[in-house]
Amino acid sequence: MNITIQNNQVLGSPKNPCIRMKVLTGAPFSGKITIRKNTLAGENGVQVFNMQVWKEIKISDNDFKHLSGAAFMNSEGFTPDFHIDKNLMPDKH
Repeated sequence: MNITIQNNQVLGSPKNPCIRMKVLTGAPFSGKITIRKNTLAGENGVQVFNMQVWKEIKISDNDFKHLSGAAFMNSEGFTPDFHIDKNLMPDKH
């Protein structure tokens, strides 16, 4: 099974990320996850957990310029097939 999140405008609440992904213990997931061409706004962007059970993650071509907090957070167990590229990030001065 593959999961794609694409072409969305997502607004996160003050304490929650716009997109949150987690694989529960004992529920392996081995498909691809693609997050691309989304506009995210709010306090935090993408939160990922337990990456070791996922085959491939690609986060690309997203607009994170409207985030007031972190684009990526609380991430652990990255797989070598984790790709983050071509995302627009907030200008911090």
